[in-house]
Amino acid sequence: MTARFDLQLFTELNDQYRERPLVPRPRRFDADARRTEAERRTARLDRALQLRGKRVLEVGCGTGFVGRQLAEQLDCSVVGIDVSSYPAWDEDPTDRVRFVVGDISDPPADLGRFDAIFSFSVWEHLVHPYAALARSFDLLEPGGRMFLQAQLHRGPKASHRYREVFFPWPHLLFTPDVFEDYYRSIGRQPMRPAWVNHLTYGQYLDHFDRIGYHTRSRRAVGTADFDEELYQRFHDVLSSYPRWDLSHDVISTVVERPPAAVTGARRKTASTQGAARKVWDALPESVRTHRQTRRVVEAARGLRRR
Repeated sequence: MTARFDLQLFTELNDQYRERPLVPRPRRFDADARRTEAERRTARLDRALQLRGKRVLEVGCGTGFVGRQLAEQLDCSVVGIDVSSYPAWDEDPTDRVRFVVGDISDPPADLGRFDAIFSFSVWEHLVHPYAALARSFDLLEPGGRMFLQAQLHRGPKASHRYREVFFPWPHLLFTPDVFEDYYRSIGRQPMRPAWVNHLTYGQYLDHFDRIGYHTRSRRAVGTADFDEELYQRFHDVLSSYPRWDLSHDVISTVVERPPAAVTGARRKTASTQGAARKVWDALPESVRTHRQTRRVVEAARGLRRR
């Protein structure tokens, strides 16, 4: 019997997972938690980008707590850009941190160039992610690097609603209207999955290649325990997605705008690499996991396994 993906089933699943939620301890947002998170991110960014004394752009800066930490600890000159302004921008003004209202897909003309760009959990919310990556490329100095961490659309936590929705892949099983109905049923403001684009890990890598970035490092963060029981229960829906995508939540990558001397050459090869990746992503999972096929395709495109 085909399941009806309605409010009744949504509520049933949520009750079933309430005692073993997908995210047992969601991140806090109080002042102490923000300070700790800013210190953690500053250390991570410095390891990845060597930021001391550099000019840095934060995409989707929010209240700007990370940018301020970079200015204080690493003597960076920081610009934070976000589509909305925040009252915190006016607190403790400093000439080393500037905040700008704008869209990275079409940023203000006076931003200038940067030694480094970074973002945390922003790209999945962008309406035009490819344009944003291309504009970021243009904003980097030759040899400049970008750190990008984003949630992947097919991952189990990707709905961003795991504080109230406890089971995996709810955004792949239920329509946004059912999410709204559920929030109304528990007396909350109606909310939908917090998504705009549906980029996968492979699509991010394809975009980097096409634009001309050199990938310095890349990592997909997976889920420790794949929920086989739920997967089998709704196999008719979930099997339309590769299991690899369903088990990975986050892409974390460092990409570089190549030095000026090699940028032109990379742009010439980008379309070939992108075409090879399209062939790879279009293959059935059973073929992609075959070792010999994988070696042939990877050798052709000059890339490691996803």
